[in-house]
Amino acid sequence: MKIFRKKALALLLSVLMCLSLIPGAAAAAGTIKVIVDFEGYNLGQGFYVEPKQLELPAGSTAEDATVALLSQEGITYSAGTPFYLSRLDGVDSGSADAPDYITELIGAGSGNGSLGEFDYTGTSGWMITVNHSLLSTGADARVLSDGDVVRWQFTVQGHGADLGLSSGFTGGPLYTHEDKTDLLRALFTPDASDSAKSAALDTIINPTATAGEIAAARLGLKASAGIVIETTAGGQFLSLLQERLVSDFGQTAGGYDYSVVKKLKLSGSVTAADYTAIRNTSYAANYIEELDLSGASASGALNGMTALRSVILPNLASVNTLNYFNGDTA
Repeated sequence: MKIFRKKALALLLSVLMCLSLIPGAAAAAGTIKVIVDFEGYNLGQGFYVEPKQLELPAGSTAEDATVALLSQEGITYSAGTPFYLSRLDGVDSGSADAPDYITELIGAGSGNGSLGEFDYTGTSGWMITVNHSLLSTGADARVLSDGDVVRWQFTVQGHGADLGLSSGFTGGPLYTHEDKTDLLRALFTPDASDSAKSAALDTIINPTATAGEIAAARLGLKASAGIVIETTAGGQFLSLLQERLVSDFGQTAGGYDYSVVKKLKLSGSVTAADYTAIRNTSYAANYIEELDLSGASASGALNGMTALRSVILPNLASVNTLNYFNGDTA
């Protein structure tokens, strides 16, 4: 039946979120950021709601996050107790184009735009994962942590066999659905380009995306956002860059791939030794396309950086542009 407590839950959550913004309240309760989406890839319908990052009070549950996003998107729903989604209103396109791994006979949907249990097949319905693991309890019982990824995915075969996970219901998974948790988190990398985000969304909604494709989409987001490095002493640039390649791009120390360094912002104590490393073609010099030196403490030569197409020079009292490129500003 239709759940009416959703309005009360949404109102309570809104009050809690407002309280978290009051000085002192945020420190007392704290907040978390989580990611939530709704997916219909098993019907070939893509995202019903693309991944959104929500800031919620600490202690919020998967139900709280679900209610918050549906309220934000203006989508009404039906649910059961313990909390599980039985139906979303106004999301079904009315046509199905199931992937090849679906062997179940696809029937008709609700006919009214809603999507829920027993639509299209006799084993269909909404299932929830948190960080790529199916919940074994109601969403109201799962307390979320900062960075958690909540995915509501519509199943049409085997009570979740088409999610590509070990469902514990009817048989085993129909295929292997690779873990996209880190990719979903990377989707919200500050300053990531629209094209990189679009490619990442295409990968997320593709249930059979390979581990390599997922890794490439994540690296694309990170690379498009650029690398920000602040040095506190001269000569630190190269070592700090290599640390970021390991921590942000998953590279192995000593086996660096500098081709991912497309955008670089460098500030702090930048010396002649740092400029030598920046323009050294053994490192990232041949790959850097955008370079922001507005916070750098000193100027230096940048000649020989063949990929460079945009430079923001240091905010110094006197800067001679020609000195940066040894007279070659082409």
